[in-house]
Amino acid sequence: MIVDLRVWKGERPPWTVSDGLWERIEPLLPKTERRQRHPGLKRLDDRKALCGIPFVFSTAIP
Repeated sequence: MIVDLRVWKGERPPWTVSDGLWERIEPLLPKTERRQRHPGLKRLDDRKALCGIPFVFSTAIP
């Protein structure tokens, strides 16, 4: 189900995290090192993961 199709001309989509907000949030997140013994999948970038939360809310993904 597609809720809204928009072309973002010169403006940021509403689910992106601004640089100012990211500077305030980043120090609050725990620093994790990559496991060497059992590496598995690489972690997703914290900023991208944070952008995913408002994306889900704005697009009404269940």
